[in-house]
Amino acid sequence: MTRRRLWALIAVLGCALLLGGWIVFLARNGLDRSDKWSSVVGAVVTSVLSGLALWVGARPGAGDGPGPVQINEASGNSTMYNVQGGDLNIGGRAGPDET
Repeated sequence: MTRRRLWALIAVLGCALLLGGWIVFLARNGLDRSDKWSSVVGAVVTSVLSGLALWVGARPGAGDGPGPVQINEASGNSTMYNVQGGDLNIGGRAGPDET
């Protein structure tokens, strides 16, 4: 078993154990307290994941866009295909700004 698969298996088992424990915890607390606990934990998880998304998006190099695009053209007696970056266009006519 590779190291990557081992870490994936540990992560899946950990999440399953955490989810099972959360279900048991909520089942023992009753409906009203379970509702309150779920609201609090949901708000905390949402805040943490939103902060993580902002941090990842604000890192240097995160918004540089796609890398360079290689343009391949084939011509002759065969069909010609053009590949362009940004919005990918394969073959067919050129876009409205390229006429």
